[in-house]
Amino acid sequence: MSEDLRTTEQLKALFAQYPGAADALRRVNRNVARINEINARGGGDGEDEASKQYREAITAGMPPITQTLDLLNVLVDQLGVDGTDAMKIFDKAEAEAQQIGAAWTEDS
Repeated sequence: MSEDLRTTEQLKALFAQYPGAADALRRVNRNVARINEINARGGGDGEDEASKQYREAITAGMPPITQTLDLLNVLVDQLGVDGTDAMKIFDKAEAEAQQIGAAWTEDS
């Protein structure tokens, strides 16, 4: 497996995509919440055997999906924050390197 080297600008562009991904995940979370509501209403109130079975199925099946999406949302948000912080460090290091280089050139 080969590894690609990225420039600071390429990394900035990649990290800039995380807020959009986080927004998309939030929309998915809202849609899943809406599906959960529709499922709960559509399954009836457990008054008959079919309704009971349906409610058992959705009660068991939907929480793992919701929890996974919640976790992904947190991770993507955190990656965006961490990426922004990393880019600030890279920018500061680059500025300091330029200052040192300029001072070294002046001293020569």
